[in-house]
Amino acid sequence: MEVTVRPEPPKMLAVGSRVLALMLTGILGTMWAGGHTAESNREMERVLLSRASSAAAALHAQEQLLSSLPLPHKLKGAANTTAAVHAAYLDLAARFLPPHFIHSNMNDAAATERLCGLLLANGTRVVLVGNGPLSDDDRAAIDAAPTVVRFNDLYHMRRGERNTLWVLTTSQVQASTFRKANKLAKGARAALLFTNRAIQPADEVAAAWKALGVGERRVAEVRYSWHNPFARRVGELLNMSGTRVTTGFSTLNLILHCLPPEGRVDLYGFSFVLRPDAVARGIHSGGMEAAVVRLAQQMLPDRLRIHETPCTGFRSCPS
Repeated sequence: MEVTVRPEPPKMLAVGSRVLALMLTGILGTMWAGGHTAESNREMERVLLSRASSAAAALHAQEQLLSSLPLPHKLKGAANTTAAVHAAYLDLAARFLPPHFIHSNMNDAAATERLCGLLLANGTRVVLVGNGPLSDDDRAAIDAAPTVVRFNDLYHMRRGERNTLWVLTTSQVQASTFRKANKLAKGARAALLFTNRAIQPADEVAAAWKALGVGERRVAEVRYSWHNPFARRVGELLNMSGTRVTTGFSTLNLILHCLPPEGRVDLYGFSFVLRPDAVARGIHSGGMEAAVVRLAQQMLPDRLRIHETPCTGFRSCPS
């Protein structure tokens, strides 16, 4: 049954209000702790007003972003208001950002350190390339990056273009497109293999590992489950219990987890438009992922940047 969301007048989000209140309390406590001159108190007042103004501007920008996103309004229960949906997405975004790692429940600290070592072997500036439309300027910027991460069948990659790390699932290695993609990925010196050992036999995983580990390419395994805690939270909040996160979404989460504070990841080719069969089967939610990633960009403006695709097509722009 279609659920109608009741619009509400704009108001400050509860999460942001708490942050602002805590910030003001801390500054005021410092001001009135004693031992300050009138001059220093005036300076503290200026700092307070400046920070309060910045916090209010950030909250306003957050509200504008949430209001502009095509959020799938599927919250369980009667309290399916616009504010409740916005709060749910803010909660998902907070769970997507560091220090959280979607698949941490399946990977121990040593395995995660190895994954991060492969990702950051060339430094802390990373480009993640999706399978959405790319412009010629996008391709030039991608090739200029020290670390270029691509995933799945490398649909857009052209021979000779840069690829330092390749990310696949076991099923992608078994797909008919793998042989062609493997030739294109010849320059990738490392690969991450997403495995679901709960349902995949050990010999299948071993075969995929062997197929990937050709030449000097190093391979690391990322263990995951379709029923990881993040996916369960999506189900709880948005009544989308069948949703699985995409390979690109999972890879971005891992990169953000691995990056040090001075690091940055740039996204190219992320239109968040999914394969028609994935939409029909309900296994992925492009709307959910787009909302969470755009919120993450707003929360981490110095560490995450989305470079908009030249159009909103699935893999290419209409001719």
